[in-house]
Order: sequence, then structure tokens, then C-alpha cells
Amino acid sequence: MKGYGSNVKGSNGNLLEPGRGKPYILARLARDHPDILAAYDRGEYRSARQAGIAAGFVKDVERIQVLPDPEKIAMEIDKVWRFCQRQK
Repeated sequence: MKGYGSNVKGSNGNLLEPGRGKPYILARLARDHPDILAAYDRGEYRSARQAGIAAGFVKDVERIQVLPDPEKIAMEIDKVWRFCQRQK
């Protein structure tokens, strides 16, 4: 596959530096998983990351939203309110 890096198997010098996102994933797919790269090119995966997950070298990490502590927020609001009251 042209444009994704070298297809030489077993050579560590042919890939871009690890952890560089889409270019690295596509180069690794071209080298180690040409079938998954072809599926990516056909649009069977919505992103290079999803194709990397299918190939097994990208971890599928659940993303969680960390909500702020309501008690800390209340303390900050109280602190600002008291400051504003002193300014009057």
C-alpha cells in the first residue's frame, strides 16, 4: 500500500516513531496487517484508531467523564460571594 510506509516485515526502522497517531497506525497496518488496512481504505472502519484496535495493537480504552466535586464547587462559590460582599 503506497503512502503508508514500508511493507517490509520485521524491520523496526521502517515505521514512524511510535505514539504519533494516525500516520504511525497506518504504517503499522501496512506492515503487519495489510488486510485490515485494505478494509480501512474501503471505509469499513470509521478511523485509523478503530482499525488499529481491530488489529490488536491499539488499546480500546473506555473514556469516562470526571465530574467535579459539588462540595468543592460550593466552597469556591461561597469564597467568591464573601469576597464580593466585602467589596461593597
